[in-house]
Amino acid sequence: MSAIAASLLHPPCAAAAAGRQPSGQRCFAAATSSSRKCHRRPVPRCQHQQAEAVAAAPSGAGRRQLLQAATLLGLSPALGLALPAAADEATAGGSSSRQAYFDITVDRKPLGRIVIEVPTSAPAIGGQRFLDLAQGKEGMAFRKTRFELIEDAFIQDAGLQSLSYQASGRTAIAGGPDTELLEEELAAQAAAAAGGPAHSAPGLVSLLVKPRIEIVNKDKLVASKGKLITVTETFGEIPNGSAWAITTKPIPELDETHLVVGRVVQGMDVVQAIAALPRVKDNTNSPFFQAGKLAGDKRADVAQRAFNKPYAKITVNECGLL
Repeated sequence: MSAIAASLLHPPCAAAAAGRQPSGQRCFAAATSSSRKCHRRPVPRCQHQQAEAVAAAPSGAGRRQLLQAATLLGLSPALGLALPAAADEATAGGSSSRQAYFDITVDRKPLGRIVIEVPTSAPAIGGQRFLDLAQGKEGMAFRKTRFELIEDAFIQDAGLQSLSYQASGRTAIAGGPDTELLEEELAAQAAAAAGGPAHSAPGLVSLLVKPRIEIVNKDKLVASKGKLITVTETFGEIPNGSAWAITTKPIPELDETHLVVGRVVQGMDVVQAIAALPRVKDNTNSPFFQAGKLAGDKRADVAQRAFNKPYAKITVNECGLL
């Protein structure tokens, strides 16, 4: 089992229980909190320390490097360094929940509740993004989203079409409206793969970062207002980092596309019940489908998007933080 999966499936280590949490995210928050306390003290020595802190604060690319370093600290057990005592005090009072609940309905009938834990060892951006959408930050929530993919080894919620109601596209969801920062954490997950695959057990929860189906763009001529214009059709969806999956068995193939952020701590029977629902048959190995793909027949692309979709309407009726 990989170090990532092990940290999600087993309780925190003794060092974490004692308050020495090696999370890069919490280390960054503690440093920010410390500098703010220093700013409020009118002592000359403290003002001097604040000036040094401002001069050393990263911006732009430096901030991104800091996020990458924080992610690696959270993922690799070899880098599990204890925080200073001041940082321990700053993080010890945190009361925000790291568990989210999802009440599931099938064709409007209650099926049960799934409780998912996002540990402090999870990727900083990906873990917070999942929690933001679970609690419905700025109205953007997993509520009323649907599980639209049932594979042999996982089920997947389709996520949201947009992460913002604003015309500008600005969003308060961690990581922003796209997957740029999530891709950096996915690369860090791959770099930590020496201990084994990340999706190495049932009950692991991960965000879809990269498309699993090849995106194909095709140009065609259409008539519009008496003129022929070129229209580009896109087959395959570009993820925005809000779709998420729950494994029902080990599946290392997801490591290339999904970022592990949590684990199911309650309601695995609900997950298995969803996985057992009837779905559209996957005809990828059919000679007719393969011939259509080779010939560039768009009907084959349309059919492929329907493979493994459930016949029932599986909905997240309610969700939030515990």
